Amino acid sequence: MIRPQQISEQTVARNTPSVDHLAIFRHRAETLALIVHTSPGANKQAMVDGLWRYAEQNGLVKELGVDAVQAELARAFWAC
Repeated sequence: MIRPQQISEQTVARNTPSVDHLAIFRHRAETLALIVHTSPGANKQAMVDGLWRYAEQNGLVKELGVDAVQAELARAFWAC
């Protein structure tokens, strides 16, 4: 039996499925843009701010850069 203290960080990292934060970000952006487009009372700025926080917290801004994240937001919200 493996005891919890015997599990190394490398073992955990190797056995943890990777998360595609960019795909999640894009999906959320497209979903929220649809809500903004179809709901007159939707707060677009609050939704964009929430998406930006997600991008920062999950390393997308650091990995891709500010311009790339802003371009993703612009692509999703272009019709709003």
